[in-house]
Amino acid sequence: MGGGRLGGNHNLLKTDKGKRKMLPYFLCYTLWVITAALGFLDLIAARSLCLTLMGVASLSRWVAPAVDKFIFLVFGIVWLILVIFSEYYYRNSIPKKRLWQSFSLIAGIELSFLSLSHLFPFLILGLGKLSWFNLLVIGMECAGGTVLLLFAFHSSHRRKISGAKS
Repeated sequence: MGGGRLGGNHNLLKTDKGKRKMLPYFLCYTLWVITAALGFLDLIAARSLCLTLMGVASLSRWVAPAVDKFIFLVFGIVWLILVIFSEYYYRNSIPKKRLWQSFSLIAGIELSFLSLSHLFPFLILGLGKLSWFNLLVIGMECAGGTVLLLFAFHSSHRRKISGAKS
């Protein structure tokens, strides 16, 4: 086995400067996993919304499963594109020191979509079926999405102003 030599750039992690260079990338990939998980929740909520719409539309029992599988495939491809794009977007935002702004934008959009996907079935089927817990979840998703989007746009606006003064 040898002298315990690690492959790769292990000496970089032994210095404080190396740890400081790696920390943003660790954070980047942690935020990327969160984005992928939120995207998966979006996929499931969107599928549930489509199933509700198909139930309201009274599709035939032969058409509904085919439409469900096709929609799940399309949403799965969109989710995969989101996962690949967000990794690229986050990684490239590190040198620009805009990682939090980038994450806030994507996660804000995801949470807003999630809240709408949870709210629409109640609007379609009637608000009488809306429990306090569902209302709380929808409210938290909506508030979280709004706060993240406001942070992303405020950060972007502040950068434009400070860039114009320079």
